[in-house]
Amino acid sequence: MTLQEAMKQLESCGAAQNRKIWVRHGIKGEMFGDSFANLHKFQKQIKVDHDLSERLWATGNHYAVIF
Repeated sequence: MTLQEAMKQLESCGAAQNRKIWVRHGIKGEMFGDSFANLHKFQKQIKVDHDLSERLWATGNHYAVIF
């Protein structure tokens, strides 16, 4: 999976309500508002990809970092 594909997948599952909740809990900066259930599905799909994880971390997006 490429960085662009991963970011599109994360963005497609984002929800405004989840973003509001995370802002209230102190998350700052860019985020998509995905649920952790969706994040776990993506993690199972990708498995271990160190190169992709470094590129996701570099984006600074909260969900990409924890993905």
